[in-house]
Amino acid sequence: MLLSLLSLRRIVVLALVLTALAPFAYAAKPQKEMSVNVLKFGVKGDGVTDDTKAFQKAIYAVAKTGGGVINIPVGKYMIKGHLYVPPLVTLQGVAQSPYSDMSMEGASVLLAVEGEGNPDGPPFIFLHADCTLKGVTIFYPNQGKNGLKPYPWTISGDGDGVSIIDCFIINPWQAVDFGRHPCGRHLIRGVNMGPLYKGIFVDACYDVGRIEDVHIFPFVGWKGEVKEQISKNATAFIFAKTDWQYVTNCFSFGYKTGFLFTKGFKERTGNVVITQSGADDGDICVQVDAAQPHSGVAFNNCQFMGTVVIKPTNNAPIKFSNCGFWPVNSTDNFAYLEGTGNTTFTGCHFLDWGRKNPESACIVAKSGSLIVNGCDFMSGKTHIKLEEGVGSANIFGNKLRGGAKIINESKGTVQIGLNVD
Repeated sequence: MLLSLLSLRRIVVLALVLTALAPFAYAAKPQKEMSVNVLKFGVKGDGVTDDTKAFQKAIYAVAKTGGGVINIPVGKYMIKGHLYVPPLVTLQGVAQSPYSDMSMEGASVLLAVEGEGNPDGPPFIFLHADCTLKGVTIFYPNQGKNGLKPYPWTISGDGDGVSIIDCFIINPWQAVDFGRHPCGRHLIRGVNMGPLYKGIFVDACYDVGRIEDVHIFPFVGWKGEVKEQISKNATAFIFAKTDWQYVTNCFSFGYKTGFLFTKGFKERTGNVVITQSGADDGDICVQVDAAQPHSGVAFNNCQFMGTVVIKPTNNAPIKFSNCGFWPVNSTDNFAYLEGTGNTTFTGCHFLDWGRKNPESACIVAKSGSLIVNGCDFMSGKTHIKLEEGVGSANIFGNKLRGGAKIINESKGTVQIGLNVD
């Protein structure tokens, strides 16, 4: 009798387990996979022959099976047109981490030549939902031969789940467009690039985009026409409408503007959290035209060389925590605040502002509200200037070298206290 009861109990437990697992039974079915070598489709990879049609043939062949991986061996592949990549297809080169070697030896190199002089043309590579570009180097061999010329975006995304991983984009005019089409849940990770005008553009993202370990730098050389173009006109990171955008370990050098936040799709704005990142050697390290009023933008543990500019059109909170600021030769103010939102600096340090005009204040607030606490102002020049339009300010618990030099012209509520020399 006891044995029968135990057996019955086991049968009941087994039945319950099988019932619970029934919805997931399909996961055990074998899935069709396809991985092909692009050379099998007539690709030459000699750097001269136009491989566009052969590449596209390989891409469509994989797409027809439901998706898969197209392997691109070491070589230089001339692409005189552009590549359209349907959903669930991966283009995979040999790199397992982003290259930065301009010789391009040992790399899977795509040579882009289409669209010179037409920045609004079709992108070099158009990735759709759940596509991945991985381990590939992209180079524009004609760029700069007769002066710098605009080109279309190098990579555009359309659909959720688009990824760019371990790639090297050497000298694009515009590198990554994840904004002209909705591109949620995107991932850009381990990418080195040297855009001449625009780096990464994000807009129309409604569900958590991630950008990690991106290094934006003029790899073709920081001199002459390249230096002039980048330092006077180029922007590294551009964020418009995006929800819960996370940016980690990202860096730019030499760009006119490091991080730009602005209105985008349907005049909407974004919220972005940026950690362990920075903008080096540029006039404007951060510019905020607009951000989401309820969330705004937060920088944590970042380093900046240049000025934070908050435009009058911004009404969102902008926060800097544990960040460091140091100047380029043109830096007078580390922050110039004109918006109606609240700007916060907590635990930051500021080194040697007022490079052109020694009378300049480190932080100038013309309007909105300001909170500054726990910061170290590492100079005896003017620390903070509050102009007439400032609604409120809290300045407390800071280290103000050379004694507090705070100009208060505000007609709003201002509290200053517990600061030390």
